[in-house]
Amino acid sequence: MAPFALRTLPMGLRHALHAKGRWHGIAAGGCQNYDSYIDNPRYLLTVAEPTDVLLELQCLSDSFSLGLDVDVVDGGETAQRNQFPLKSGTFRVGHAMVEARFPKGKYSIVPATFKPAQEAEFVISASSSAPISLVAVDHEGRGLVRHLVKGAWRFSDGSAAGSPNGGRFARNPHFRLTLSHQTDVLLRLQANNNPARPAMCITVYEGGERRSESGARFSNAMCVSNSGVYANFPGGVHVPRTALAAGSYSVIVSTFDPIEAEFTLIVYAAQGALRVQTLA
Repeated sequence: MAPFALRTLPMGLRHALHAKGRWHGIAAGGCQNYDSYIDNPRYLLTVAEPTDVLLELQCLSDSFSLGLDVDVVDGGETAQRNQFPLKSGTFRVGHAMVEARFPKGKYSIVPATFKPAQEAEFVISASSSAPISLVAVDHEGRGLVRHLVKGAWRFSDGSAAGSPNGGRFARNPHFRLTLSHQTDVLLRLQANNNPARPAMCITVYEGGERRSESGARFSNAMCVSNSGVYANFPGGVHVPRTALAAGSYSVIVSTFDPIEAEFTLIVYAAQGALRVQTLA
């Protein structure tokens, strides 16, 4: 039996909200051990004033192991924000709970099953001592078509080149994006559930040609994931949704340290607007 503790919940939680959702298809992403975690349903909790909040997650059909993750989107003093992110703890069958004092602000709520592809309906309940709001958040690729591009960093062909610090950055894998008309584009890079979860980066340049070492400098890029800082977030790194004009663009995907690994570059764009090519 998993360890547990009993405590008295705060009294006076007069306000209660409920939101129903569903893990289905790519939205059944599993826990943070999997890159597909980023595709789970998400909710925005808005707290107008400091208040006690009790969040509960229940599965309405199958008895899967569940968890809840809570993180700050905006708001709160630094000292108050240090308690986040919050987690419901060990995944337990059928139920998960987070209870804490929430500063004024906005918070991301992610309900998850332990493994991907576990499809079921669920309900999130939010109780508080002051008014709050809880709304579903659109998936990052809403309204766009999802394109998957598989690749690998290899020592044998020199494509495991690492960051610009090593002087061989331009040997990393390159891709050409050709847009037939203006569209929003979002890019996400994942290391195919690599347990090591390497720190990665995406750089996007105008023009669809392979870049030289000098041409591949970050200062020449029009878009860089995570403001140019290599990161290993659950779900990978991404270039946020950006409006791009018709034309060609080159994309370099890299790890901070040279390593061999397989990756997936996910590109979202409008229906019929995108063609992706690997640049030799």
